[in-house]
This record gives sequence, structure tokens and C-alpha cells, in this order.
Amino acid sequence: MLAPASAWAQGGLGYFYMGTGAADLGKYQSALQTSLGDDLQIVGPGIHFGGRGMGSFGNRVFIGGNGFSGTFASGETANGAAEVNLAMGFFNIGVAAVARNRVLFVPFIGIGAGGTGVSLKNENPARSVYFDQTAAVAYERTRKYSNSGFGAEAGVSLQFIVTGKRENPAGLALGLEAGGLLRAPGRWRDSDGNVIRGPERMGFQGAYLRLTIGGGGFSIKNNRRKKQNSDFSFPPSEN
Repeated sequence: MLAPASAWAQGGLGYFYMGTGAADLGKYQSALQTSLGDDLQIVGPGIHFGGRGMGSFGNRVFIGGNGFSGTFASGETANGAAEVNLAMGFFNIGVAAVARNRVLFVPFIGIGAGGTGVSLKNENPARSVYFDQTAAVAYERTRKYSNSGFGAEAGVSLQFIVTGKRENPAGLALGLEAGGLLRAPGRWRDSDGNVIRGPERMGFQGAYLRLTIGGGGFSIKNNRRKKQNSDFSFPPSEN
């Protein structure tokens, strides 16, 4: 059997994703139980939406970024309802572990920032609902609060390029992502951006699973023509 041709692939992918996630919401639940009652249980999973773009540089290295927003958990009692939202953005770098036969598998890490939002609604005319210890949430009204900080993520992206020639795969891409998130604690602010005397500073940690759809392509240069059908692959490292 002839040895496969050495190849160099350059290009990139961009895709939209929709996902669900799980998070450590213990501190958020405790703070919201103070507002809405001890029987409040904020539960997930929620749904979030976002997008990612990444391009190949050098031998197997991918650089790009992504951002998303959505709901991670919600709950309600006779006194009102609460929702926990998350929005984050990252700069990412990854290394392709697999890049052949239309399949691209890239473990990656990212650094960035983001914020957690809490939406609190009062549905009890006989009760004053507080989150910031100063301004009550009026009956049938909703108030929003947020905290933000630096963040990090680590995950994997598995993409299948389903159209285009095998020698130069390009077109529609479908795939999956899975990973974890971590955000540093931040001060609580109201919807006007003012620091409030609310619960303690809180961070965020959780995990996600996403479906992706998008497209892109790779231009492959064969250095040795020892095989008629070259796989979508990168050359071995020279190090």
C-alpha cells in the first residue's frame, strides 16, 4: 500500500450553535429564596444560543472566538418568579486531534469575560420582594440585576464537513460541542449599572452540550503525490 501524501490544510469554519447546560446554582438559589420564599427551587436545564468562528494557522493550530447568551435556570413560588441568565464571550485556541475524511475534532481552551443576570418578578400584592436590600420589586413588576467578571472555558468541537470534495472539503458543516465554564465573582449591579447592596459577590461554573450548524472549507496542498485520494489531514510536526 502506498504511503499517504503529506498535506497542508488552511482554512476555517464558522457556525451557529444551540445548547443546554447545567450549573452550580446553590448561592443563587439561597439569595433568591430570601426574596421569594424558602420553597423556591431554581432548576435547569435552560437553552442558550451563540456562534463560533475558527481558522487554522500552522500545524494543526486553530484560533478563533465565540459568544453566547441564554437561560440556565428558572423557578417560581406563590410570591413570584426568578430566572438566571448567562452571557459570555471568549478568545479560543485549539489543536486538531483529528483532521481527516471530512472529520475535524478540536480540543480548545478560551479566556474572556461574561455576566450573570437575575430577573426577579413580584406576583404577591401582599408581600414586598427585595433583592438589593433597598428597592422593593413592585407587584406585577420585574427587576433585573447582574454581576460580571473574567471567565475561562475548556471544551471540544467535533465537526463533520458534509459537502464538497474529499480532497478539499468545503461547504455545510454539522457537529457537536461539549465543555465547561468558569467565571470569577463580581459585584451586583442594577439595570442602570449602579452597584447595589445585594447578595455576596458570585461567580459562575457550569457545563454545556451544543448542536452546531455552519460551514467553511480547507485548501489542501499535497507535497508528495503518492496517493490519488488525499485525506483531509495535516502534516506531522517537524519538532
